[in-house]
Amino acid sequence: MTLTRPVPNRTTDQRPRQAPSMESASRDGSSALRTLALVILGAVVLTASIVGVFHLANLGVRGNPEPSPAAAASDVEIAVGFGHADVEGGVISLHPLVQGRVVEVNVKEGDSVKKGAILLKIDDRQARAQVKEAEGAVAMARGLLDKALAARDIHKKGVEALEAAVKIAELDVTRAEIVFKEEERLKQQSQGSPLKYSVAKADFEKAQEAVQAKKKEVEALKARKQEIEAEIHQAQGVLEAREAALERARLAVEEHSLKAPVDGTILRLSVSVGDLMTAQPRQPAIQFCPNTPRIIRAEVEQEYASRVKVGQVVQVQDDARWNAQQWKGKVRSISDWYTQRRSQLHEPRQFNDVRTLECIIELEPGHDLKIGQRVRVRFLK
Repeated sequence: MTLTRPVPNRTTDQRPRQAPSMESASRDGSSALRTLALVILGAVVLTASIVGVFHLANLGVRGNPEPSPAAAASDVEIAVGFGHADVEGGVISLHPLVQGRVVEVNVKEGDSVKKGAILLKIDDRQARAQVKEAEGAVAMARGLLDKALAARDIHKKGVEALEAAVKIAELDVTRAEIVFKEEERLKQQSQGSPLKYSVAKADFEKAQEAVQAKKKEVEALKARKQEIEAEIHQAQGVLEAREAALERARLAVEEHSLKAPVDGTILRLSVSVGDLMTAQPRQPAIQFCPNTPRIIRAEVEQEYASRVKVGQVVQVQDDARWNAQQWKGKVRSISDWYTQRRSQLHEPRQFNDVRTLECIIELEPGHDLKIGQRVRVRFLK
């Protein structure tokens, strides 16, 4: 009996060898993916840690490097606010009061100017023509008034002359009366001439009539005085009205020149020669900063506002850099009004839909803060 050795089935023998190979490859791929995921996760965590460190440092969790123990003990932060550098009364927006084309610009951004300096001019030819017209009207009104005043003087002198004539006429009456009475006496004694008597009587009566006529002239001339005074009053009113019109015309010329209201600095210039100024501009022609002490307008959220007091020491720092220079100051005043933030822009690390209390910070000398510079204010205990 012959024993036959079984022939191995190649298909059956190869399957077990292929299965372990695919499983091993799958395990190797999963391990590589896990390693890559761990590497990415580690990078993300490291990045987040670095960002968190800088974020906390910018918020002031870290102060200046290596603060002294004495400073750490005295400068205890009890509240934080954000604000910006400003001046008392704020930056002034300047714009011409009249419409027209700009013909002259005398300043540039950054210039320091004195009060009353002409910053720019609008074409004022028409306004100057109106001034000349108003000056002519004033001269005419003044001439009418002078004429009325002269008429009053003439009237006064005329009354005086007539009154003197009345006195002379009364003297003539007296003389004529004496002569008439003498002739009348002679006639009664049959010694006088009838003709002389008649002439004396006629002269006496004529003199009396002359006196009455002069008196009537005086009364008539005196009655004219009221009319003359009324003419003078009217002329004065016309002159005053014309002078007021002239003043308005001159003021209109002045309004064509935009002047500095106080000593200050030109922050922004938004016009040039040839621009047309309108009554409702989109932006002011000039942003002007008065030469007054700089202040900080800091806003404290309502939650922490009770910790802020007038006279409290504060520390001010540029909010854009975590290690920026710091300045000292004091709380000068606190608003009596909880309201929204002045700026409605979305600022980093701030919520705009909260109520804040504004504080005015008075800085110590030696700072170099710029108008509008955003700062962080630490209120110290």
